[in-house]
Amino acid sequence: MVLVHFVQEPSFYHFSNLMDFDNTTKEYVRWLKENCATFSKVRFHGGSTYAISKILPNESFAIIPFRLAITHKTAKNHLPYLSSLSCRAALAIFLVHERLKDSDSFYHPYVNVLPKFIPTPLSYNDREMEWLRGTNLDGGTKDRKGLLKREYEQILSAIEDEGFRSKLTWDLYLWACNVISSRCFPNKLIDPDGEEQNEALFPLADSFNHRPRQRVTWKVQDGNSLHLITEDEIEIGEQIFNNYGTKSNEELLIGYGFCIPDNPDDWVAIKVNFTQDPLRDQKLAVLSQLGLTELTHFIRKDSIPSNLFAQLRILAMNSEEIKIFQKATVKIPVEDEIFDVTRSESNLMSGDPEIFGYRCEIAMLEIFSSFLRKKLELIIDRDDEFWDREKEEGLSVEGLDKLRNTKIYIDGQKEILKSTLETLAFREIGVLESACQNYRDERISFSFASNHVILNYQNLREPSDAYLDGNSDLFVTKMKSLESVMITVRQVMLDDEFSKAMREIFDEESLMEEEDVVLMLYLICEGERVTRNKKSKWKFFMEVVKEYKDISISQDEEKIQEISELYNDLNSLISSSPRCSKIFTESMFNVNRLIWATSIFERCCVNYFDQDGKASVGILPFVIKNEV
Repeated sequence: MVLVHFVQEPSFYHFSNLMDFDNTTKEYVRWLKENCATFSKVRFHGGSTYAISKILPNESFAIIPFRLAITHKTAKNHLPYLSSLSCRAALAIFLVHERLKDSDSFYHPYVNVLPKFIPTPLSYNDREMEWLRGTNLDGGTKDRKGLLKREYEQILSAIEDEGFRSKLTWDLYLWACNVISSRCFPNKLIDPDGEEQNEALFPLADSFNHRPRQRVTWKVQDGNSLHLITEDEIEIGEQIFNNYGTKSNEELLIGYGFCIPDNPDDWVAIKVNFTQDPLRDQKLAVLSQLGLTELTHFIRKDSIPSNLFAQLRILAMNSEEIKIFQKATVKIPVEDEIFDVTRSESNLMSGDPEIFGYRCEIAMLEIFSSFLRKKLELIIDRDDEFWDREKEEGLSVEGLDKLRNTKIYIDGQKEILKSTLETLAFREIGVLESACQNYRDERISFSFASNHVILNYQNLREPSDAYLDGNSDLFVTKMKSLESVMITVRQVMLDDEFSKAMREIFDEESLMEEEDVVLMLYLICEGERVTRNKKSKWKFFMEVVKEYKDISISQDEEKIQEISELYNDLNSLISSSPRCSKIFTESMFNVNRLIWATSIFERCCVNYFDQDGKASVGILPFVIKNEV
């Protein structure tokens, strides 16, 4: 007699495992063998499956006849009134029906060995749902549960058997739905010509735990059986794993009730939202032109979809940039591949350098970072101390399992978000350093116009050690870099004369709330100084833009009316302020100058978060002589 030592490996699919080798399992194994299932080298032990003989590469370790499978057709043949239901709903009702039949069911040995509880978020109580607050699964779970409840109510009205209907509880239906989501296989294995989304249950095939990247093939032989074939050798005593495909922890938790620590396939779902953008219709037209209509993307710890960057650049475009794009004859080259953020900058997904400039690129990175930061802030409070406190609240064994897997899920989300934010900050520092160098070399174009350097990433070097202050936080370094090149309220209020004038018409709160107005007034003030040959930090910028006219604004009567009303309000405030009246004389401050300042502000502004984490706006003054 050969004694086999079973190697205990992590069993990621443990919540759906079969029971230990007791009478229930013996009955199940006997039923499988009686119905011609083959698994001679497999042993059930401790909720997992192990090799009792060496399994060679390309060898079938499990063969399941199709007659054992539970399909859409199986359910409808037994219960014709299920014909109007979806595949998953029909399978769920049939599963409950067979469970209630108990030993009278042909499938009893299989149904009896299924776990009676699968801790997906669909089974979470109100307190447990709080653990998911702020995640994609929060709303996703509530939506799915609501859909299933509506489906359950509709099914009750369709069931003709009153006795069965009275026994079909919500908990039983939810159990069946969880069994199907955690154990189903594609029905196309049986019916290649059937509907793509249909599913089937394969006894025995669903007994093997899931492990990412496990090299296993599902193959149909002779049109009547499913073979599970290993591509690698499995030694005696090793656990036998299956591979259900690439699954993030979000998918695993909602579908299977477990998560994998350090899951190599984990991601955070991101959806680009254009609904609140006043230029929405124009930008959606650009997306359609480029074939970039899929707005949902998945970012991983070490990669960001290139199409996501492309869409965010379009989201960041202002009206002038859209015009330039629409006039361009060359489309932005967009690839479906995912770029690896560990590569050099020259390999990043590139747009057309004739279209995008520094303003758009920096605005895009700020939009992206802002979105991720808000997403992270929603879950950042669930730290180790939080989970420890929850453990002390007397949770059941099932509750502790839910907590452990929810923690794995949220920790993974936080890690991906933090890693991506660091990538974006590092990249923005590199963009800013290159922009400053090009500005010093007078190779920068007016920030909304074409720029031949920004997206040629071969010319975009990584941040230097001097720029990356080793004693500073990466994000602080990025913010200092950004604010050093922009005209911001923080900076203009260092101008003593201008600052005193502003404080006569705005209190501290208004100064922050009316940043755009303060910056436009500063443009008018600084423009006048340059005209009079007075010293100005922004002299180069002001000389280039002093004669700029935006035709689109001058032809927009509604916009002109809006600016005129703002002028009247400001003029009233200025007239009552001695310091403001001294700076903003009648010849200097008029509707036309405010229209000019509005045009410059709208073409050059970038929204960002300042060093205090407050949402702010600034003007990016990158220009080149003779451009305007």
